[in-house]
Amino acid sequence: MNSGLWLVLSIVVVLILAFIFADRGMVKYWQARDERNELLREIEELKERKEQLIREKELLEKNLQYIEKVAREKYKMKKPGEKVYEVAPDE
Repeated sequence: MNSGLWLVLSIVVVLILAFIFADRGMVKYWQARDERNELLREIEELKERKEQLIREKELLEKNLQYIEKVAREKYKMKKPGEKVYEVAPDE
């Protein structure tokens, strides 16, 4: 009876280990679940970025003040006869 009990326990342990660490085991499931969650977060970030870009595109197409702001700040453009003063940050 004692050896039969050990045999059953050994088989149960092997089955549990196979269930956890096999090719389609729980470890793989947990890794896949974590990867899926990361991809879902990335998709949400990309959707937000897309919305920002759509809003900016609409501003660039329709809002002259925004176009002027971008031209001045990003491209350092100025109107004819205008002087531009840049203030250096304190270090």
